[in-house]
Amino acid sequence: MRRLLFVIILALAATPALAQDKDSNKQGELPPGVVGSGAITLQQLTEDLQFLITEKYGIVVAFVLPRGWELVEQGIDPKTGKLREDLNVYSVISRAPVAKKGDPTDLIFELHIFKRGLLEDLPKNTKPEDKTEAVQFRNFLDEQLGINLKAGLKCLTKAADINAKPYGPPTRPKTYFVPIFYEVPPPPDSGGKGSMLYTFTSVAGNKIWMLKFLVSKDQVDNYGALIAFVLDNALAMTKQQYEEQLKNMPKDKQPASPGKEGAKP
Repeated sequence: MRRLLFVIILALAATPALAQDKDSNKQGELPPGVVGSGAITLQQLTEDLQFLITEKYGIVVAFVLPRGWELVEQGIDPKTGKLREDLNVYSVISRAPVAKKGDPTDLIFELHIFKRGLLEDLPKNTKPEDKTEAVQFRNFLDEQLGINLKAGLKCLTKAADINAKPYGPPTRPKTYFVPIFYEVPPPPDSGGKGSMLYTFTSVAGNKIWMLKFLVSKDQVDNYGALIAFVLDNALAMTKQQYEEQLKNMPKDKQPASPGKEGAKP
């Protein structure tokens, strides 16, 4: 499996304890039953988590996953190793490990970065008042909601609660995600309990990026803290902002260029 990402220590890893406030879930910011991501020591972070970063379509996204989880890219030409021009979204997918090969996983993580900018390629009949990033972002959310509903998912997030909410430690500016939660029915005649889909959508520059977590219903409580921790440590910036960040880091601490493997922390 081709490795696309490199290990990095940025501001997202600046604090060893990233516990959420006990009331942070009042407005549905995290899966039900989650109080917080818990305090994790710096030693645990470096031993048990991998810090990852990828740059596509002019933005850089940094995030964390448990160490050892394999990553698969979608949207990369396997022959050239370059981004395919005919696709409109780049994706990174990872699954929770299973005891036996072939067993179904109980958590799937996805990162999506969308190619089209919010104000790019708008229909010619778009009204002047709709040519704003805020309106186009809301249109994107409505489109995603419609796609999921047509696929048979049940939206559990009230329309009034579909708003941007801050995530992240106090050591850096917050990342604003719009969380929308869905109930996913089991396949017909499967006898399964179904799953929960948690989506978190954000913008960097004028590009949309999204984190998704598909979790078996009977494992929501077990994975809630991990989901909260991943969200607290996810951030994105433009490529220019990222390069400015690098200028303030000693050369021996700088990661490799996006897409290449960097030094272990």
